[in-house]
Amino acid sequence: MKMLRAFLWVGLVAATSSSAVFGAEEDYTFDESNDLRGSWTKREEGVGQSIAPVLGYEPTYRFVYGAAYFIQSPKFSLSIDVNTNIKRVYQGQLNLHQEFGRSWYWDLHTGVTRGYQPYYGSSGNTKVSDFVRLWGTQSESKVELGHRLSPIFAVGLFVDGRSRTEELGEESPKMQVAPNESTVGVGLFQEIDTRDNKDSPRDGFVFRTDFSFMPTKFSTVSGSNFVQAQGDFIVYKEILNQVVSDVVAAFQLSAGTTFGEPTFAYEYKLGGANKLRGYLENRFRGRAYYLQQTELRFPIWKLFSGAAFLGFGSTAERGGGFADAKMTYGIGLRIGLPPDWISKIRIDYGVGQDQGGIFANFGHTF
Repeated sequence: MKMLRAFLWVGLVAATSSSAVFGAEEDYTFDESNDLRGSWTKREEGVGQSIAPVLGYEPTYRFVYGAAYFIQSPKFSLSIDVNTNIKRVYQGQLNLHQEFGRSWYWDLHTGVTRGYQPYYGSSGNTKVSDFVRLWGTQSESKVELGHRLSPIFAVGLFVDGRSRTEELGEESPKMQVAPNESTVGVGLFQEIDTRDNKDSPRDGFVFRTDFSFMPTKFSTVSGSNFVQAQGDFIVYKEILNQVVSDVVAAFQLSAGTTFGEPTFAYEYKLGGANKLRGYLENRFRGRAYYLQQTELRFPIWKLFSGAAFLGFGSTAERGGGFADAKMTYGIGLRIGLPPDWISKIRIDYGVGQDQGGIFANFGHTF
């Protein structure tokens, strides 16, 4: 399930959005004194808030409307998004980050969808005509506890819970595709992060690996234990400094696999706003995947910037190998958000072999 991954947030671009900063001058400087990396910091730290209506269009759910709220401070951030659409799909997402002590933090990511989930099949060779709607309720929640061993290296634990129900509805299959499910997994992660700025990096890299274990006794459907391993490597580099400033090349290589048989909720998915833009949400599914994405980011005018991107990837079916790689390409617009204009709305138009559409979200794709 992709939560709020492809909505054109027109309301945030319009004059209807509002923001407030309390007890701070919103002025940023670059500090190179940090061990092994620099960081963007405010000269005077404060709290920023934004509230905005949402109105837009997305290729899977069509016209979308709702509201979003954000709050940001040096050691705490919160975002809440709610929306619905003319297809009677209701979605909500909450993201929370809290720092405590000198080196500990915890994150909460949770989302729920009431309506339908797009489904083309659990394969890397699906067709547009395979599309059906899996009506019901889907939810995902992940709680992560991290400890920074150094300014750039963190390790931690997480709990990952997912559930789904399936009902008959418009354009749904005559028979249930997968059983109703509630599954909880536990895992470990490590992350190396040398980015100069997490919201809009110009230099550095991120390397993260996750290992998760889903025991049978924590699942209502799994007949055996299964383990998943996933890795993500992203590099950022400012280029063409001698000719023009603020041009950044970003490269992502991501892959994941399952040892054992994953439940339906834990299958890997490609397509949508973040992975393989150009194919619609959940276009490809499988027990394993790989993905490569490259993006060139460049300034346009004031708070507006642009991006050109291309990528390829594939999924592996249960009991089978990887399908042929699917390639996508496209262009995008980035719009800075108050109060600091560093956070972005992104609006991309991506094209695949037999699909295409507008894909939008907050922040960079990777």
